[in-house]
Amino acid sequence: MNMKQLLLSVLVFVLGFTTYSQQADSKLCDVYSVSQLEHFRQVSPQSIDYMNFYVNNVVTIVDFPKGKQLETQQLFKKDPKTGELLTDEITSLDLINFNPYLYNCKSASNKNTYYTIGSTKKLLVMYSVQEMARKYKQYQNNNKEK
Repeated sequence: MNMKQLLLSVLVFVLGFTTYSQQADSKLCDVYSVSQLEHFRQVSPQSIDYMNFYVNNVVTIVDFPKGKQLETQQLFKKDPKTGELLTDEITSLDLINFNPYLYNCKSASNKNTYYTIGSTKKLLVMYSVQEMARKYKQYQNNNKEK
């Protein structure tokens, strides 16, 4: 391989990677490898769009409602590689640019799930699978009109 071919190959790779990285939210890169995300994109191109939407819209964080009884679970950080729950204290800083893939929160099929967030006096509301499907459809419809 001569120098021109090598440079061209590197350029194609860099441009391809740049285009790719703009499509996948950085939160996805916390839990998926570049090759996994590329596989998702090749097998089901719309999956990256949904995953980007999901990671940024599946939760809302609110003040814990006073005087209201809710069935909640404790929110824990988890190791993205092993899934092991960590004992690190969750702080308000962790809630900035929140990535649900780095915590033990999961969507239930047909009801929202609630998580107590350490001693922050905040509540994480994890939307149900049904609610996320509705929100994503609405998002798609709004983006078609633009």
